[in-house]
Amino acid sequence: MKNLLERPLESQKKTTGYGRSLPPVRKESMKALAEAMILQSMEDFWSSAYKNESMEFFKGEGFHICAEMAGMGREDQMKVLQMLADPMQNDIEEGR
Repeated sequence: MKNLLERPLESQKKTTGYGRSLPPVRKESMKALAEAMILQSMEDFWSSAYKNESMEFFKGEGFHICAEMAGMGREDQMKVLQMLADPMQNDIEEGR
C-alpha cells in the first residue's frame, strides 16, 4: 500500500475562492493529527460515554490508517491492540 503521506490531498488542489491556493498540508501536521486521534481514542476507551466509538475505531480501518500516518510499525500497532484486547473481550462477554 502506498504511504498515505505521499498521496496528494484534495485540499492541496483547491483555492480559497480568491484565486490563491491553499497551503499544502505538511507531513508533520498529518503525523501529529494521526497521533492525537489515536491517543484520544485510547482515552475514550476508558470512558463509558465514548467507549463504543473507540472500540469501533480500533476494530476498524481507522486505527490502521492513523497508525500508518503516525509512523507506527505493525509491531507497535499490535502492542496497542493487545493492550486493549483483554478489556474489550471482557466488555463483549459482559454484554456492554
